[in-house]
Amino acid sequence: MEMKLSNCLPSQKWCGGGAPFVRQVNVRFYPLPSQRLLPLPASGKMRHRNFSLQNKRQQTKKTNIERPTNVDLQSSDAVDSNTKNMSKQNLSSSKQEISIKENVDTLAEAESSEEISYLSVDSNEEEQPSSVHLQDLIGMIRNAEKNIHLLNEARIRALEDLQKILGEKEDLHGEISILEMKLAETDARLRVAAQEKIHVELLEDQLEKLKNELSSSRSREENVLQVNNSVPLSDNDSINSLSEELDSLRKENILLKQDLQALKSELTNVKETDERILMLEKERSVLESSLSELGSKLAASQEDVSELSALKYECKNLYEKVEHLQTLLAKATKQADQAIS
Repeated sequence: MEMKLSNCLPSQKWCGGGAPFVRQVNVRFYPLPSQRLLPLPASGKMRHRNFSLQNKRQQTKKTNIERPTNVDLQSSDAVDSNTKNMSKQNLSSSKQEISIKENVDTLAEAESSEEISYLSVDSNEEEQPSSVHLQDLIGMIRNAEKNIHLLNEARIRALEDLQKILGEKEDLHGEISILEMKLAETDARLRVAAQEKIHVELLEDQLEKLKNELSSSRSREENVLQVNNSVPLSDNDSINSLSEELDSLRKENILLKQDLQALKSELTNVKETDERILMLEKERSVLESSLSELGSKLAASQEDVSELSALKYECKNLYEKVEHLQTLLAKATKQADQAIS
């Protein structure tokens, strides 16, 4: 009887009446870490999970069906003596079966939640590279747009500077032409003044000659008067001739006086012309200084034009880079569209 009971009790523990079976079930149905990391397809995972659930349900049915049949072969005395123990064991086995069913249900729910989490993780892992790639493409597009905007602003500023420099260059050319006209006028005035100076020198020589002639004529008059005083009154012919000479000399003196007055007026004019010449020379010096300043400004403007040509070359290079970036943008947008589709 003790041997039969000992043979029966291990079979009850193996069939589902004890805690070691529950521990075996817990170890059996938890997935391994290596299996969690494997990116299996969703259909294979669901089939595997369904198969494991069917095995669990079959095992729980077997635990309900498989009862110890060897007890019926025992004698009535053994049954009478051990009915209490068997009833207790049956109650404990039924409780353990209920707990096993609950554990199996909890395991199935846990496995279904794990399947859902695995599916979500797999879908997230599949969507992550595409989303990262799209974010990189969007960042590249935004950076390219910023670069294009900055290049457009630089181009507008360069064009504005070019227009300003060209306007300043035209203004300088106008001022230079005006100053050249003024220089030509001053040169002409200086030539006229030099000619007038030469004429004044000639007039001064003539004045000196006239003064000498006046002095000589006066001396002649004095001589004639002395002769008239010394000559007797009977000599009328000689007196008439001398009077005629005196009249002629007086007329010459009057003419000489008029010439002297004209020469004096011309001398005053010459003095005024000298003052004008000094003023013109001062203006000439001022114009030459302004011309030198304008020449320096012209040189600076030419340097600015050379810098602008360099800026134009840089703008062309930037346009080429922009076109290259636009082609890259078009390719990136195509790739993004393909990735989205």
